[in-house]
Parts: sequence; structure tokens; C-alpha cells
Amino acid sequence: MTKECDLLIDSICPNPRCVCQIEELKDLISSLREQGQLEPIQTLLDNRIFIIQDGEKRWRACKKIGWRKVRVLICNL
Repeated sequence: MTKECDLLIDSICPNPRCVCQIEELKDLISSLREQGQLEPIQTLLDNRIFIIQDGEKRWRACKKIGWRKVRVLICNL
């Protein structure tokens, strides 16, 4: 079962191995500012921790913009 909802951005754990340069995020940041978040970030819930499964760059771009909440899809409820 999956559930779509809004979560505080700081309650989501990024992948520490994913390295994104700000240059890679510029177009995504621009798109998010103009159109908003079109796709949810896919997460897994593991011991009360939300782990990014897909959408790492989206999460990082939203964080860079300063958003407090993002739309997520929790995939393992």
C-alpha cells in the first residue's frame, strides 16, 4: 500500500552517497519555483525514518530553495 502526503523536508533522510553539484540543480530549482513540485518524492518508511527511494535531486533542490514541506509517496505502508 502507498500513501501520498506532505512531510517536513527535514524528516526525510537523504542518501549520503548521492553527490549533487549546484549546477546540476539549477534547472530543477527554476522549474520548482515556476511550476511547483509536479512529482512526489518516493520514500520508504523504516523504523520511523523516511528514506528517499527516488527523487534525491528533487529533495535537494526543494531544500536549497528553502521549502519546509514536500510532497512524498510513502511506498511501503
